[in-house]
Amino acid sequence: MEGKLIFSFISSIPFFREFTHAEKDVLVNMDGIFLKFQPSQLIIREGDQDESLFILLRGSVNITKMSQPHVVLASLKAGAMFGEITLISPRARTTNAVAATEVIVMQINKEMIEKFDPVLQKKFQNQMIQLLVQRLDQANARITQLLQSAET
Repeated sequence: MEGKLIFSFISSIPFFREFTHAEKDVLVNMDGIFLKFQPSQLIIREGDQDESLFILLRGSVNITKMSQPHVVLASLKAGAMFGEITLISPRARTTNAVAATEVIVMQINKEMIEKFDPVLQKKFQNQMIQLLVQRLDQANARITQLLQSAET
């Protein structure tokens, strides 16, 4: 993906909505931030330890567990973010992320974020909090649905 296309795409992702043009430009021009994966390639392996998150720019990714590798827990499309838990909490990966198609991702690790200027770091942290709150709300809604289904 060329720089202008990537810039345009990340501008459309809600996570980057609060970022300025210059801040997005910093991200787009970072070396080694964009990775390409072929179908069936592991992006994240359950049990591995690293401190990075991924933003899916092109393609689709399946989330699986080692115990049941053929069961797809979630299927992610362009614009999705995954792997954020290990960025904020040093722990082993709890799932696999497998390229379902040819995939291009933006990988952002803790070291990169620490090099950002303080304003960009703060925006990144705020967006991470918003993402986690959204995920918690979704999990609570699913639990409520399951409980209601079990009662009937």
